This record gives sequence, C-alpha cells and structure tokens, in this order.
Amino acid sequence: MRKLVVAALLVLSTAACSTGSPRSSGSPAPSTSASATPSTRPTFTDLTRGDTESVVKLRAYYPDDRSAVVEPIIFMQGPDFCQAFDLPESDPRCNRDWSTEDSSTKVTLPVSAKVKLLTMNGAVEECINWETLLGTCAWPKAKLAQAAKEDPDLMVRLTTRDATITKIAEIYTP
Repeated sequence: MRKLVVAALLVLSTAACSTGSPRSSGSPAPSTSASATPSTRPTFTDLTRGDTESVVKLRAYYPDDRSAVVEPIIFMQGPDFCQAFDLPESDPRCNRDWSTEDSSTKVTLPVSAKVKLLTMNGAVEECINWETLLGTCAWPKAKLAQAAKEDPDLMVRLTTRDATITKIAEIYTP
C-alpha cells in the first residue's frame, strides 16, 4: 500500500510543479530564460493566466460570491523536493513522503458556476481515487467553505480554465 501511495504522490507532484508558464493543450512552451540552460527548479504556478492544474492551499471559499482565495505551493515527494532545491540528504524533508514550499502569496480567483467540488468524505474508501489520491465524492459548497475556514492548510488539487476555477479536489496525504 505504501508503494502505491508513494507512486500516486509522484503523479501528483509531477503535475504540481510548474515551469512558470500556464498549461496549454499544445506542446510545451520553450523556456524564456535568458540563460543557456533552463532552470529545473520548480516554480509556483501562475493561477491568474490560462489553464492550470496544481496543488494549492485553499485559504477561503465563498460559494455565494463564486470566489476562492488560494495560496500556490510546491508539492513534491521528499527526495525529489531535496534534489530540486539542492538540499543535502540529511535534511529531514528528504525522508518525508511529501514536502511543500509555500509561496506566501494569496490569490483570489473566480469560481465557475459549474465547478466540480470533490472530497474524500473523511477518507471513506469509496471516495478516494487511489491512483491520484484525490477525493471523488461530491463536496457540498457549504461544507467546503467550512473546511477551508477550519483548516488554513487545506491542500487541494485546483483546476482552472482561463484563470477561473473549474475543479477543487481534496488531496489524500498519509
């Protein structure tokens, strides 16, 4: 089971890292870096432009106003995190299943009228996709707003289209 969880976290962490450019349906954009070798260090996803998919901390959710406040973060497996940030293997974050880096930036985004809200419903087996470690059961808007209020470190998988939130899925973190 632990290997399955670590494998799923790898899938999440790979998608959570950004090259600094919004995702598009075409081929990857070339680096705009002035240096000869592009940086492999992960950057925070720019949620204000284009289509994105990333892990964020949900700071607040306002269903009546159709808006949410989120903080972009970097979410990676411990060893990958340490390699990406050139940390020594002795750093405690290298031995964790996952590590995060906060951006200390809060972004308010509009929420689509047809947003998909997905929860694990208290880690109930039938409400988790074990391949992605994301919630699969409907998350009532009021309950999501309450969860964001009660847990300022609530990590979710956020999907945006044209800088508008179209999906919020709770992440299972063992």
